[in-house]
Amino acid sequence: MGAERLSMTDDDIEADPEAYFEACRLGNVIERVLSDLTQREKGTEMPKFRKKPVEIEAYQVTEKMAHDYILDAKPLPVGLTLGAANWHQGRREVYSFALIVKTIHGERAGVRVGDWVITEPDNIHHYPCKPDIFEATYEPVEG
Repeated sequence: MGAERLSMTDDDIEADPEAYFEACRLGNVIERVLSDLTQREKGTEMPKFRKKPVEIEAYQVTEKMAHDYILDAKPLPVGLTLGAANWHQGRREVYSFALIVKTIHGERAGVRVGDWVITEPDNIHHYPCKPDIFEATYEPVEG
């Protein structure tokens, strides 16, 4: 990067050499950043990785699971808990309910009907997964 690209004259450089060197340094930084961005756009910067095959345990949440638990005290699948519900026991009607799982980070995550609940490798914690993501990521294991 020469002085002509910095729009500084020889007199400017002689008058304030520190400013010239700072301008060169900033110019080099900008040039590197632009080069990095160009490389990323070309796809040459980021290496690609494939997820290792791993077997998981999971179940898909159904409305029946919640109704059976609320109305008949049948157990919910492991990891799933009832957050809240609105129902009429005499009419055996469930108006609304909220299901949750406790994640490995100690947070409570909401789960909707149709979501999948995946068991963490520690066999204690779980996390929800939307059906479209689950279908794109996992397939049934034979056996």
